[in-house]
Amino acid sequence: MLAAGPLAAQRETSALRPADGALLAVGVALYFTPRLLDINQGPPSCAPCDRATVPWFDRWVIAEPRDTWAAGSTLLVVGIGVLAGWDFVDDGPARTGDLAALTQSAAIAAGVTELAKAIAARNRPVLYTAGASEAAAALDAQRSWPSGHTAVAFALATSYALSASRAGGPEWRRWAAWIAAAGVGSLRVAAARHFPSDVVSGAAVGVLSAVGIHAIRF
Repeated sequence: MLAAGPLAAQRETSALRPADGALLAVGVALYFTPRLLDINQGPPSCAPCDRATVPWFDRWVIAEPRDTWAAGSTLLVVGIGVLAGWDFVDDGPARTGDLAALTQSAAIAAGVTELAKAIAARNRPVLYTAGASEAAAALDAQRSWPSGHTAVAFALATSYALSASRAGGPEWRRWAAWIAAAGVGSLRVAAARHFPSDVVSGAAVGVLSAVGIHAIRF
């Protein structure tokens, strides 16, 4: 009888529910809201912009974009998601709930950051450089705050860590996930795609998204 309780609880948390689809849909809806409501879809207000308007703690990263570093950050985000997801898949159906939470956490983080980016319309570092005029043609040039890559990376890492902690997995894996997420944020700054404050804010969104999903689901 003692074993029945934990087994029943495990089956309950691993089973997919209608709410899982709803949580994923919320993330998708948030992501596309700026396009549907036409929020700040026009060109930036300046190109090039005055560097003096950027806070001193962000100003030092202003530079032309470095595509190699940016590509590396994208690959690292994908790597965190794939490795975390594979760890759950490899453990079998008992981890279905953890896999669902991982996906939902990333979706909510991506949706929240995309909506926040559109509302804030903060210029990326490139708009303070000589390449501003060319970059201004892209809507993405005014989508700097918060960092979406960092938010998704921390959502994945935090969701994985929470699941691993509950399942009693090796502690080093949790730290590895968070270190990898921090690496994503560092690469976004190194790539001159984001200001440090964008990355810090993105990390907070990612952590809160994962904690919120786990609180709702488990």
